Amino acid sequence: MPRLTGARAACRFDVMYTSRLQRAIRTGVTVLGELGQLWIPIEQTWRLNERHYGALQGLDKKETVEKHGAEQVPPPPSRTDWTRLVPPPVLTGHVSSLLPY
Repeated sequence: MPRLTGARAACRFDVMYTSRLQRAIRTGVTVLGELGQLWIPIEQTWRLNERHYGALQGLDKKETVEKHGAEQVPPPPSRTDWTRLVPPPVLTGHVSSLLPY
């Protein structure tokens, strides 16, 4: 892969923020390597992990209300509603017990 030049090579970062997904970490480290900045700290957080919302995926709030009804759609959290900012539960046991097959 060719080394970056010009404006891209001039990018300087103080820290790399990433989800805990391996592909995101690898991509970030690859970019830092190309920029010659492998020395910067890497902050990982589950809050940046992708989420999949099943049947709600791709629907905006209006479409969700039309499809499932207003009583099923919670109001948006206020800026001070910190109760939603809790880490996901830790799973115990074997991962194979969670798989359907």
